Amino acid sequence: MTRAEHVLDPRRQAKNRPAKILAALERIGHIILTSTREAAGNAGLSPIQSRLLIHVATHEASESRLSVLARYFDLTVPTVSDAVNSLVRKGLLDKKKSADDARARVLRLTANGRNVYNDLATWSAPYERILGAMPATDLDALAESLLCFVSGLHVDGQVAVARMCPICTHFAREGDRSTARCLLLSEPLGPGDYRLDCPEWEPVGMAEE
Repeated sequence: MTRAEHVLDPRRQAKNRPAKILAALERIGHIILTSTREAAGNAGLSPIQSRLLIHVATHEASESRLSVLARYFDLTVPTVSDAVNSLVRKGLLDKKKSADDARARVLRLTANGRNVYNDLATWSAPYERILGAMPATDLDALAESLLCFVSGLHVDGQVAVARMCPICTHFAREGDRSTARCLLLSEPLGPGDYRLDCPEWEPVGMAEE
């Protein structure tokens, strides 16, 4: 039987560019996961509790309903509900009646929740510093490549929610397709302007680019 070559096998990486990139992403992912878990643990939270708290802090109330959170994080509603209830018991989140639907509840950070969120926001500082030292053109190319990769994962069904420019109905290529435009905002888009999580995102429908 022929031995399968893993993407983490240096011999495969030496002759396969996608394998080399995936190996680099795996290493980066491990480092980031370790940092975010440490930040969550220091705050007395589980990783999913930390992610939910950050999501509520950075998104509109309509995007913090249980069903939306479950889809966004690819979890079951009961799992999300348990994590949210834990955050409420810890005094970090409040549940309020929705102004649009009396049966629905929206989540908001408490004052303590805001303090914890501020603490959780510090883990990325060393990585932002390293990226910030790179040339702007390299950062634009890297950002565009990563967004295209995540877009492909979304189209392939491996990422449930990906509110990004390249797969938005408002996104249009121009001219030789090296430039783009947001039709909603009527603004040109360079690679560095593409959004990863846009609140105005709408899935691509029948509209032609």
